[in-house]
Amino acid sequence: MQVFEFYFQSKLGEEKIIKSSFFEPKTIYEKRLGSLYFLGEKGSFNEEVSLEEIFVFFKERFYKKSALSFQKAFEEAIKEINFYLKGKLNQTFSPDLNLLFLAIKDKKFALAKLGKFEIQLVRGGKIFNLSKRNKKERFSFSLKIILGRVFSEDLILINTEQIFEIFEKSKIFEHLKKMYPFNPKEFKEVLESKKEDFKKTGVCAIFFFQKGKTDFSKESFSFKKEVKTEIQKRKEILLNILEKKEVKLILAFLFFLFLSFILTKILG
Repeated sequence: MQVFEFYFQSKLGEEKIIKSSFFEPKTIYEKRLGSLYFLGEKGSFNEEVSLEEIFVFFKERFYKKSALSFQKAFEEAIKEINFYLKGKLNQTFSPDLNLLFLAIKDKKFALAKLGKFEIQLVRGGKIFNLSKRNKKERFSFSLKIILGRVFSEDLILINTEQIFEIFEKSKIFEHLKKMYPFNPKEFKEVLESKKEDFKKTGVCAIFFFQKGKTDFSKESFSFKKEVKTEIQKRKEILLNILEKKEVKLILAFLFFLFLSFILTKILG
């Protein structure tokens, strides 16, 4: 399995925190339950909520249940995190928080999400939406569980809401459907070619179940669009004006007049 994370950061003043973590099991007990991925996003509300704390809480509860089956351990850990969150969240501003947990063991996966993350399964050039939701649907204060299996050459895509919308508008999903099997280098080139479209901050995570490859690898890429502040823009305009020959002559003349005035005052 290969994991690719693409980070997009292009707009100043966006008051959001995004955290992702991938835990690869080390002990024989942890390996019974497989790997764990977490993605969290929060805005300026719910300041008392720590994404790191949420991830650590779930990870500890999940891997303590190694005596249970993969599915049962995940379901029980989700029950505990739901109870934990109810005591933490400001229910007035809960839509300000998005969470996702994805556990993978062999060819099985279990995921749970809260909020607006978008999840797709790509199989044989077709895309299946695993997180279809009604936009009129009321916000749920509990993580919803999805269970499934993957096959060789499958992809699981996880996108923050705004990055998903950009993928749709920029036809990136159409490129992805034609890219079978998945080619990480080619996909990165597609994103580079659409770089100007990414005017929002967010994350796209791709889990690639490559045929004949059982080892794990993870790569991260960052796409940062240069954003100039008004002060930077005005500074550049001023510097461009000062570089002109005519302006330099005028400034030199004004400086000469200023020196003459000072000398007149001193000697007069």
